[in-house]
Amino acid sequence: MDWTIYGVGPFAASLLAALGADVVKVEPPAGDPQLSIGPFLNGVASLYLNFNMGKRSIRLDVKDEADKAILWRLVEHADVLLTNFRPGTAAKLGFGEAELAARNPDLVYVDCTGWGELGPMRQQGGADPAVQAFCGWCAITGDEGGPAQLLRYLGHIDLTTSMYIVGAALTGLLARPRVGGQTIRLSMLEAAMAMQSNRLADHLNAGVSRGPLGSAAAVVAPSQAFRCGDNVFVAVSAETEGQWRRLTGALGRPGLDADPRFATNADRVANRHALADELATAFATKPSLWWTQLLARNRVPVSTFWDWDDIRHHPQVRENDHVVLVDTGPSGVVHTGGPPWTFREARAEVTRSCYPGEHTEEIRRELAALPEPSQRDGTERDGLLPLTGLRVVELASGLAGPYCGALLADNGANVTKVELGDGDHLRGWGPPYAGGLPPAFVELNRNKDIVRTGDVAGLLPLLERADVVIVDAVDADGAPPPVAASAVRDANPGVVWCSVSHYGERGELAALPGSELTVQAMSNSWAGLGRPGEPPLRLGADQASMNAGLAAYQGVLAALYRRRRTGTGDEVAVSPLGALLCVKGMHWTSLSNPDDWSGLHVNVWTDPPVTGYRTADLPVMMHLPRVAGRTFDGSVFAALLDRLGARVPDGMRFDAPAGDAAGPTSPGWKPFWENVFAKRGWAELAAVYAEFGGEITPFNTYATLERHPQVAALEPFVALKSDDGAQVRTVRVPWRMSGYPGGLGYRMPAEVALAQAVEER
Repeated sequence: MDWTIYGVGPFAASLLAALGADVVKVEPPAGDPQLSIGPFLNGVASLYLNFNMGKRSIRLDVKDEADKAILWRLVEHADVLLTNFRPGTAAKLGFGEAELAARNPDLVYVDCTGWGELGPMRQQGGADPAVQAFCGWCAITGDEGGPAQLLRYLGHIDLTTSMYIVGAALTGLLARPRVGGQTIRLSMLEAAMAMQSNRLADHLNAGVSRGPLGSAAAVVAPSQAFRCGDNVFVAVSAETEGQWRRLTGALGRPGLDADPRFATNADRVANRHALADELATAFATKPSLWWTQLLARNRVPVSTFWDWDDIRHHPQVRENDHVVLVDTGPSGVVHTGGPPWTFREARAEVTRSCYPGEHTEEIRRELAALPEPSQRDGTERDGLLPLTGLRVVELASGLAGPYCGALLADNGANVTKVELGDGDHLRGWGPPYAGGLPPAFVELNRNKDIVRTGDVAGLLPLLERADVVIVDAVDADGAPPPVAASAVRDANPGVVWCSVSHYGERGELAALPGSELTVQAMSNSWAGLGRPGEPPLRLGADQASMNAGLAAYQGVLAALYRRRRTGTGDEVAVSPLGALLCVKGMHWTSLSNPDDWSGLHVNVWTDPPVTGYRTADLPVMMHLPRVAGRTFDGSVFAALLDRLGARVPDGMRFDAPAGDAAGPTSPGWKPFWENVFAKRGWAELAAVYAEFGGEITPFNTYATLERHPQVAALEPFVALKSDDGAQVRTVRVPWRMSGYPGGLGYRMPAEVALAQAVEER
């Protein structure tokens, strides 16, 4: 039951539909408010078409008693209910947590808010731009040394939250035999922090809160964009010592290996500017086509920066169904992101969107024919964590696979991480360090037992007892896993084998190593930053990799849920490229032959950078008081300016509609606002704006984010104790489950011997 509006909830429900769920979208009489947001395709909002793929729609008026009875009928027969109203809204309508549990004790109720149900901001509406600014995401994105930048490709925080909602719903379904139904709460803010957990780890445990670095990575060098001889930029990364040696060899600069400034990754990070100068000179000698072919041949992550035509026509994207065509009927054929997972046995697919109220009578008839819901069977529940008893072997390195393993371990699974050869290459990233390790390594490997071994044959008993195996499809050197899926599945038919590649397991790029930067370059995310024609920028957060780890978690849980019915396992495949192109599906639909070229999701390519308004401390995002019709109220606005000791400049209007080129949020007004704000800090401004019904949102750094009272109220950080008594802080899973009032368990990684791991299994 999808009782949500706008993007966060609807997209989550569409992903559940792609997994085979029968999703009923409940819409108010006027339809979902997203219907009014352009661009439009044959008169229908592109966002509505994208966010409601695979669903059926029923229109109901919750204030009408007959319709309210239909709502209750849907609740009684639902496995999952999704809502994303402000805190307390559902309860005011008579659908509070207690009432829902009484009518359907086995219901998995996932409730997502903007800022959380606690804290001073709980009643504010959550929107992607405001959460981007607040959560620290912008503070690590932009030109090096420049101001924080908003990602103009809006929706990335929204739909990452949707991904966490799906993970929470699947976790709740798997937990039902242990605790029955329950309420699961999360927020856009908690999801945004969880997605940045590997970056937040540096601040939480080493006090490092970096600003923007342009296209460069924070803890790996080189990993940035270089201009080639044809004036085209390439994204190049060397995340391991092997990749670094192969890069210098391919560039014809093997002497760089012997340069003490670049001897280790830590040295290269410390001397990143000198290194970039050396490499830039080499890349400028030949065109981009030469470098992409040469570096790929040498198994060094490389890519040009793709535009929309590159994406939709590229064989790698098409062969892996990363972008798919869907016939929506009246609105024509549109592009959207394909499912972020593929299965060997099962099928995930995207089907056309519903239209508002399209299935109202059909669903009413079905509900009328259903028997009364059966009562809870009374089976005693054990109350253990959702995945207790699940045996997981992780043969993955870096970010995506280990994040999947961490989520499984957080929710109770017994996860054994196996490091072969030189081990997880994440150990070599940094500085900073905490206890001799990069903080991100601890963040992504908490709750795990770690085996470091070269005994591949000795792994077989471990794999043959596993419920789940997580592997990298190719390692940093382009080598396949040490054990084939077929060999393990022959001995263990129930195993769920999860394979993580960078670009998808089919196509010409399948066997190539990649990086966060090369995936971002291929996804076109960079086009929402900086200015056209200037050097491309990267998202400071590792969104592609973390979304892929989350997609892997979803795929594993979906396969386990199916295994309960069939008794057989499955093979799941995910990739950072596929996950990011899926999340960006809303943009691909918006670009599918719009009625006109207007609206945020098409103008993103040419709009100027969004850096907020400067104040005495942090930049801010401003939300002015409004009245009906989305017009600024003249009297309220004049009073606000008077309170700030300012007046409307001559020749400028304050009564223009929101978004009007002459209105007070237009670029022309920015110098005025920054002059008004210059002697005030963001907190003082926020208090003043609140008096008039407006809002001020700061562009937080990680340091100011941690100190904010809204974050303190949500308690997103958990302290772990190491054997030597040192404390490490980690970012908890963003969902909170009523079936587990004590929360989930967290501990430091523990190294064990292979024999011990096999024996414990």
